[in-house]
Amino acid sequence: MTNFNSEKSQLPSTVGATVGADELPSYQQLHMEQDLKQTFTQLILDHQEIQRLFSSVSATLANTPHVGAGHDLYIVWDCLWKRHDAAHRASQRNASKCAQILEDYTSVLVPLSKANMDVEKKAKVINIFMEDLPVYEESARNLSTEFRDLAKLVEIFPATLSSYLAGVQGVWERLWSGLGSIFQSVWSALSSLARTFQNLLSCIGRICVSAPCLGVTVRLSSTRNTSPQNYSVTHQVPVADGATVLTERLAGFEDAWHLVSLKCDNLLQSVKMAGKLSAIPKVSNAVLKNAEMIHLPLQECLSAYANGKAPL
Repeated sequence: MTNFNSEKSQLPSTVGATVGADELPSYQQLHMEQDLKQTFTQLILDHQEIQRLFSSVSATLANTPHVGAGHDLYIVWDCLWKRHDAAHRASQRNASKCAQILEDYTSVLVPLSKANMDVEKKAKVINIFMEDLPVYEESARNLSTEFRDLAKLVEIFPATLSSYLAGVQGVWERLWSGLGSIFQSVWSALSSLARTFQNLLSCIGRICVSAPCLGVTVRLSSTRNTSPQNYSVTHQVPVADGATVLTERLAGFEDAWHLVSLKCDNLLQSVKMAGKLSAIPKVSNAVLKNAEMIHLPLQECLSAYANGKAPL
């Protein structure tokens, strides 16, 4: 965004004006904002719960005979935990950048579109703004892949552990009595995350006033029978369905980036087709007010998530 920041610094001071405080949000906008905040609050809670569950499994493995803190299986689980933590932090950085981009869109690009400026200059600034959007969207997509891979490894871990302990009389049964409910809780938490992101995608879809809804189908795995015999040496653990659970964690951010791209493209086309939106002030003012009221809640929620906090 270096090129855009350079262009932004050269824009007239009139560009960047915000909507007046006298403009009140509609009931629909207030309801959307409430849904967004509840969704992001749940997202924070889900992440905290998964971290707690990773810790519980780690502590149990450390105190299990024939395993212990130095065993390869313990190290594998610890690596999964660290990968989850790294991906979570990466998602926070991505959310922070998306919030910044939304702020620039609302406070700079939309006012720019109605400013008394040459159309070609407006189009140039919008195009420069859009240059880096595919990079950030690709980053969110790569993080989704990382969560998908992590989901596969988390799901097959009990089978790996069962296979190793199969020849040790009584150890697997005792271990499962302590870990069985925790593994079930892990999947419950992951399913909760999927549902949370499904709600987030629904909220983002409602934000797309002038663009197609951006939705991702969430396919939750069927109810599992996670008794010890299901993880015997000969049992083939199903992976495909369960691996989709974590995938949706960052799909919301990927779609948020796509939302920004679509909005910028629509704005660019409007500028080119209308010449100068300032020629029709009522329309341009409505665009500005609509943009700030709709995007500000998402921007604030993304910023709060980036800081590990529930939105106020």
